[in-house]
Amino acid sequence: MKKSIIYIVSFVLLFSCKEQDTVTPPALPKIEENELFVLESDYVKNMNIDSLKVIRNIFILNNSKKNVELKVEAEIPEEMVLKPPYSPVFESEPYPYDLFNKYFDIPYTSGNYLMGKPTYSTPNKYTWLTELKPSDAANISYSNYYGTKEKKFRKNYNTNNIFGLEIISKFNIEKNKTNPSYIDIRIEQTLTNKTKNTLITPFLVFFFPSNYTFSADYDIIFEMITYKGKYLAFDNVSIDGFGRRRYGKFYDFFKEKLLPNESIHFTIRETIKPLKNTLFLYPTNLLYFTSVEDEKIWNGNSIKANNQEYKGRKGYMKLCSRIVIPTYILFSINNGELKVIDHKEATPSYP
Repeated sequence: MKKSIIYIVSFVLLFSCKEQDTVTPPALPKIEENELFVLESDYVKNMNIDSLKVIRNIFILNNSKKNVELKVEAEIPEEMVLKPPYSPVFESEPYPYDLFNKYFDIPYTSGNYLMGKPTYSTPNKYTWLTELKPSDAANISYSNYYGTKEKKFRKNYNTNNIFGLEIISKFNIEKNKTNPSYIDIRIEQTLTNKTKNTLITPFLVFFFPSNYTFSADYDIIFEMITYKGKYLAFDNVSIDGFGRRRYGKFYDFFKEKLLPNESIHFTIRETIKPLKNTLFLYPTNLLYFTSVEDEKIWNGNSIKANNQEYKGRKGYMKLCSRIVIPTYILFSINNGELKVIDHKEATPSYP
């Protein structure tokens, strides 16, 4: 009799365990595409004179009346993974929320949370998990290597193209006809918007180095006799094309917006007196502009809401901020021989 009771109890327990194993959790409520509000941005910055990094920011707002379980994955191509001594940054360089707010009509947000480091990660894949209540938003930020400036931006001998903003440079150098100890330098640059979108507040600085150091009073390489240009010019410190901090002259060029196929052209004329027999004068451009709803730099994010892949609209903006770009051509003065040369021909011996 006892054996029968034991068998019955065992059978009941085994049956109940099997029943529990087959029970599936209730499905999460479906989230319609219009119930999430998603914005993405790329913020392109200098790593050094040669290389760039890009900071991707993702803003996700729960615009529904249901809680949302959010899963965001970023899979980084091998060539974009930051290598030591650099490492990805997750929380200290988020894209400013007020800039998103400036260009997009963001619905009411009750809580806006910076997610920080991923929930879990591998060297080339980051995953964030969180739950958003109605009207809550998550901000996810991470940085990647983007590549070398010359490979990304240089199109030919005298042309750079920075995400559709084309810069064509024409340089000329010759002896002054009145005073042979003076040299006349002519600089022309043309900026053209080759994209299909309006570029917002394009701001270009042309930097012409005049010292071997960043001190105004030390190691001056030439004396400025005259300079002419229609735009603001002032002395400042920046990076020359060789990647060294130098003192020199800034020429500023600014426009509220640049329409598709619209151009800006400027000419600078300088007369200088060299103070050294051999000089390489390697200018750079400093560039700022914002573009909204433009072509993305790369597509590397997936967003899941309640286990469903989000395939709805994603607003997008791109910001280039103070990117230093060598002109890749420069002025060579070598014991009276004056030339404009490719940067690969230059072998500077100065500090």
